[in-house]
Amino acid sequence: MEIITPDRVFYKGETDFLEFNTQNGEIDVKRAEFALRKALIRIDVAHHM
Repeated sequence: MEIITPDRVFYKGETDFLEFNTQNGEIDVKRAEFALRKALIRIDVAHHM
C-alpha cells in the first residue's frame, strides 16, 4: 500500500486495514478499493457487450 500526497509519499508498506477520518465520516480503504474494482469490472463488461 502506498499513500501519496502532492508533496511526498506519506506511507509505503503492508497493511491489513486502513481507515481515514474525513469531514463526512470514515473511509475504509479496503472496502472502497473493492467497490471500485467491482465498478470497473462492470464498466469493462458493459464495454464489451
